[in-house]
Amino acid sequence: MAAISEIHNVWRDRLQPASFRGRVFHVETSGRKSGRRTVIHQYPKRNVPYAEDMGRDAIRWSFTAYLIHGDHGLGNVIANVNALIRALEDDDAGMLVHPTLGSMLCMCDSYSYSDQRQRGGYFEFDMGFVEAGSPALVGMTDATAALNNAATNAENAAVNSINSALGGEATFAEPPVVSDITVTPS
Repeated sequence: MAAISEIHNVWRDRLQPASFRGRVFHVETSGRKSGRRTVIHQYPKRNVPYAEDMGRDAIRWSFTAYLIHGDHGLGNVIANVNALIRALEDDDAGMLVHPTLGSMLCMCDSYSYSDQRQRGGYFEFDMGFVEAGSPALVGMTDATAALNNAATNAENAAVNSINSALGGEATFAEPPVVSDITVTPS
């Protein structure tokens, strides 16, 4: 009888090692959750609500994963457990490799870790990830600075226009500064 690894199956042949930030783990189960973000509007004296579509909800991934002592090629299981925990707790997004779906940029939303005496050398992780996406304001400029620059440019253009119309350089009185004004009590 042939070993299971000798029986070729398209799904099994395409499996790749799962990892997060390069830390490999085995996957028992995985799942994906998403949908649409909606706002439900309900009005008095109206029996039918209005559902407003606000776009796709963030994709969330869940994994039940494990590391096991004696796994060939992974080395010291305790060191691997600690390295995976550090990877899950690191700042910002990291590359998540799903065994069948490939790579995606994600952030670890949550994780839990457990081991049991009866299952010595078996370390189980429940991990949640959310797609990293991109900030909404990428490429936006500072509105205040842009407005100030536009006002300065408009003022300079007006002064230049007046100067050329008068054939010389116009001088304008500076507005009074509050500290220059003296108020006498009545």
